[in-house]
Amino acid sequence: MASCNHDFFLVRFAHMSKSDLTKGLIIGFLMGLFFIIIGHNVIDSIQEGIYWFSISYFYLLPLIFPCLICIWLLFTSLIGKKFPIIYQIARFLSVGALNASISLGVLNALLMITGITEKNIIIYALISVFSNSLGIINSYFWNKVWTFKKELKAKGKEFILFYIFTGIGVLINMAITVLFARIIGPALNMSGGVLIGLIAPICGILTEAVWNFIIYKLLIFKNEQPSTV
Repeated sequence: MASCNHDFFLVRFAHMSKSDLTKGLIIGFLMGLFFIIIGHNVIDSIQEGIYWFSISYFYLLPLIFPCLICIWLLFTSLIGKKFPIIYQIARFLSVGALNASISLGVLNALLMITGITEKNIIIYALISVFSNSLGIINSYFWNKVWTFKKELKAKGKEFILFYIFTGIGVLINMAITVLFARIIGPALNMSGGVLIGLIAPICGILTEAVWNFIIYKLLIFKNEQPSTV
């Protein structure tokens, strides 16, 4: 019976390429590292509601996230055999999770360095735009080569279009983030590091992700040759 179970999982993993598995592990590990930074900024707010929660839990994430990403890719690759767009969306969301981790990690690092709060809304918005810009650069190469399987070579016009339309997504993200930080969050009795460092930006990132996938698939990467990477 144990041998049958072992063969079952080997067959399932065979449907994933080694390249996808490797990329999933890399994405998960990097996410874990950035979440350690996030943890250091939001831990005080978390402990106000969950006193026993420790920062050490965040140090487990570089081990946990790679496993979760690979399980996610495995599951969606099986569905993707019948509906290929499902696996493409799964890769896009995996890249998006890394982009979000980079944006949130940089944002929280800058919040710790500058000490600003939700009251410093202009500086907070500028920092949010800067951290999202780093995520955009990461997003371009991961989505181009892995999500949409296009040639690795960057094209000037394509990157300009990518940055313009992704920039619109960033503005959408910023608007939603500020809305949650200044209006919706306080109305729900939320405040502090968890609100401005986690909840508000995540709401913005999720809204931006919907916009980005539609634009990337229908406009930016639609006419290129497949990548062999």
